[in-house]
Amino acid sequence: MITGRVLARLGIVGSLAAVVLAAHVGALNGGFHYDDQPTIVGNPAIRSWQPLFYWTSPFAVSGEVGTEGYRPLTVATFAANYALGRLDPFGYLVVNLVLHIAVSWMVYGVGRRLLGDWRWALVAAVVFALHPVNAEAVNYIVARSSLLAALGALAAFWAFLRWRDGGGWAWPVLGAAVFAAALFSKESAVALIIPLWAYHWVGEPPAESGDGRRSRFSSLVSSVVPTLPWSAVLAVYLAGWWTLVAAVGRDISVAVAAYPAWSVAELVWRSLGLWVWPWPLGLEHSLTFASRFDPWLAAGLVTAGLGGVVAGTVLWRRARLAAWSLIWVFAGFAPLLPLPWLTTKGLFQENRLAFSAVGLAWLTAMAARAIVVRLCVGGGRARFARGAAAAIGVLVAVGAVGMDRARSAVWNDDRRLWQEAVTRYPDNRGAHLNLGVAHMNRTQFDLAEDEFRRALAVSPGYPRAYYALGQLALRRERYDEARQWLLQTIAVVPDYPNTHYVLGEVERKQGRLEEAEAAFRRAVELNPRDAKAHERLGLLAHQAGNDAAAETSYRAALQHNPDSAIARNNLGTIYLKRRDWPRALEQFTLAARRDPTDVDVALNRMIALDALGRKEDARAAAEALLRTLPADARFDAYRRAAETIVGRGRS
Repeated sequence: MITGRVLARLGIVGSLAAVVLAAHVGALNGGFHYDDQPTIVGNPAIRSWQPLFYWTSPFAVSGEVGTEGYRPLTVATFAANYALGRLDPFGYLVVNLVLHIAVSWMVYGVGRRLLGDWRWALVAAVVFALHPVNAEAVNYIVARSSLLAALGALAAFWAFLRWRDGGGWAWPVLGAAVFAAALFSKESAVALIIPLWAYHWVGEPPAESGDGRRSRFSSLVSSVVPTLPWSAVLAVYLAGWWTLVAAVGRDISVAVAAYPAWSVAELVWRSLGLWVWPWPLGLEHSLTFASRFDPWLAAGLVTAGLGGVVAGTVLWRRARLAAWSLIWVFAGFAPLLPLPWLTTKGLFQENRLAFSAVGLAWLTAMAARAIVVRLCVGGGRARFARGAAAAIGVLVAVGAVGMDRARSAVWNDDRRLWQEAVTRYPDNRGAHLNLGVAHMNRTQFDLAEDEFRRALAVSPGYPRAYYALGQLALRRERYDEARQWLLQTIAVVPDYPNTHYVLGEVERKQGRLEEAEAAFRRAVELNPRDAKAHERLGLLAHQAGNDAAAETSYRAALQHNPDSAIARNNLGTIYLKRRDWPRALEQFTLAARRDPTDVDVALNRMIALDALGRKEDARAAAEALLRTLPADARFDAYRRAAETIVGRGRS
């Protein structure tokens, strides 16, 4: 029997889901952007379900050598998405949308326990669900890591509250487990430990006694002991992270921040500003201190910081829960500090605010409650104040929904997304480059070249721009030009990722097979998991008549990308040549599943079926091939072969 309490909770969940859908349903029309390319589209790790690999490899995020991220749980969710829908962005965005609903629900659940009033907890949850600064985490697929980390942190804190209130040992075990899950989703979840340690001081101020020193020590012990399970998980995680980083040869003792420390202060200030007034929003925000020191801005930040300290002190004396919520907010920025571990780049991206946005949502609800309570004194005046407050709340919510929908419209088109960044920050070389890539993907080659050259004008030694110009020239079949750009890339950064593979493609297109082989071999040396380079080495060996070497390379390609229809088809042709019909059929069948439109695969599969004596299956495959062959003289040989099989089956 469903109780009233359960129905009430279901109603709140349904309301939050409706609110999120109203604001963010447009995100489902989006696609892959920016870091989605290496993390999902070009990541061979997600193309087969291999959970052990996600937990043991330092390449489980982007597949790039030397990556600092270790997010096995996040990459496992991408692998699950891939298993269900391959590279259709819709399924990935549905998961992000559901996660946003789940985080909003946890903001409500924890907020109800903190605020002691389900109505204001619901206000906090709606604020989190609708605030435009959170739109990026829904629309940007790779930002799922921020949602997972926030969800895990909230669940871990919920378990902590239950244990602190007298719950059994199941709560710290559960809390430690979900905290670990949060850390394995995104390393920035370490921020939880700060408000967790500080929470003791919210409801229990330091005890006073004759021996002040003992009292402070006793209070410190009583605040730390309840957090030991969570602290132990963090210690184990950091030890494992350091071990994994050492395994790929990165010296953490010399890690330095990519941006000056002043940039972190600017990042915090501007993040809080976006919460108060969410404009302008964008995929990336340039930081002034990343390029130059601005004394006036520095003075403003110091003044704001001193004001924040004063405000925090006042809150600590009069409203400790609000002060603690501020601790939660600022803890979210801790992983962006210039430390020799975890994040070492203070990039300003909105999805990174998800953890801090939780605390800001609670603070917003607390501030709204304080204002309403103060105004709602007296009969008629109170009714008017409540009505006015409700009307203002509805107007703000409607405005937020409109902004969220507008953000989704921008995210639905790569060109709009990066044009926005270029317009606001003309000196952002990365924005010019990514706008150029968006143009190139839509075959607007002249526009793409203009943007790549603008990126070089901003930063003449920018290797990504040289590499992009090489790719563009290859797409335009200007092979000599492509070769020059790629050699320029190598001159700037000898082992720039993927450059040797693309150079190998250029050499192969020009018939310089020895040079092509050398380039592909260098690509494999730099990244042994480069399936495309293995595939091309197999193709060169196959063309040279070295079937044994070709088979080895194709198998290496399939080990790292089981979905390569080209590698499977070419491997199958080797087996056809050996008259190994069963193994040939296996490869062609798997290739057909990956690419049902490939007529070469369909023809080879038909031949293998016929050679095995499976006449009916061969005839069905031939009839299917005839239905799909284009009316083009180039496919006459395919048509004759299929008609022969069909005619033989009828006779």
